[in-house]
Amino acid sequence: MSETDTRDALREVFAATLGIAVDRLRPETRLGTDLELDSLDLLQLVFDVEERFGIEIPEGMVQQDQTFAELAALLDEALRQRADDAAGSATG
Repeated sequence: MSETDTRDALREVFAATLGIAVDRLRPETRLGTDLELDSLDLLQLVFDVEERFGIEIPEGMVQQDQTFAELAALLDEALRQRADDAAGSATG
């Protein structure tokens, strides 16, 4: 999945989970300040991201002061790690 695809899919999760318009999600958008997400919103968001992408996000990795771009980068890294782990177990 390309970074653009990841960001688009992440925008869809935000829209479906939190009812946030996709056009509000710019790279610099802060989760807590700009979107006014509280801790329960973040928990629900993390749960839905994990479910949508088939990954596990360690507790505390997503914070209210993070930007959308930072969350997308975290997701990209988790997806790369999953792919690397799958490749490693397939070869050996």
